[in-house]
Amino acid sequence: MQYVGHSNGCGVALASINKYQASGKNNAGYYWDTTTGTYQLTDLSSNAIDTFAGEGCPGALNGYSPFYTYFGMFGDKVNNQLNKNHLTAKEVSERLESFCNNNLTGDEKQFCILAAKGLGQVKGDSKVSKNLLLDYLNDIKNTNNQPQVDDGLSINKFRLYTNKDFTKAYRGSIRFILGGGEFDTTQLEHDIVISQKDSQQLSDRISASNSIKLTNYTDFYHGRVSFSDFVQDAEVFLNG
Repeated sequence: MQYVGHSNGCGVALASINKYQASGKNNAGYYWDTTTGTYQLTDLSSNAIDTFAGEGCPGALNGYSPFYTYFGMFGDKVNNQLNKNHLTAKEVSERLESFCNNNLTGDEKQFCILAAKGLGQVKGDSKVSKNLLLDYLNDIKNTNNQPQVDDGLSINKFRLYTNKDFTKAYRGSIRFILGGGEFDTTQLEHDIVISQKDSQQLSDRISASNSIKLTNYTDFYHGRVSFSDFVQDAEVFLNG
């Protein structure tokens, strides 16, 4: 089975693979049986995931990203104001930006706005649980936190895609696309939401048959899933 995940869909999947890749899982979930027209309970075999590709993948939430810094600063307040069990990225983004505007000034305010608007680039109405956001907040605050995969986790083919830098020209373009915010130009190894260090730590722990487990791009911000270099490489990787 192949799995492709972005953002939370990557991080949560790796945690599950870490738990069940070797053992499998009985009664893991339901599939739609087209013959009977009903959902049928099924098992998950061991080594069910043969190929894994992930982009913008959260791990231990180590290293620097604008989101880690400012969600770490205001995450408790954001969660307290959003009185729901499940939240969209847009809802979290809008509330975080409000705290940026009302509590910070100067460059730090602009760095915070960049974090909020970058998170808002996660499109669609997909939601994450409030509990997961609280887990992320705890991970940000715990600088000794470890990635969600064990050292040596075996996946036959594995690759993560991340961002390692932003060019000066593209930083200006992103500010225009997002509608505000500024980069801390001393710290650019991130995709605005996820740090490059997270992807590096995750890929270092995976045992895979392919030699390139991590591909670093420039100007590959979180949510830019149509980025042509990424799309082309992922297609070759998945079909190779």
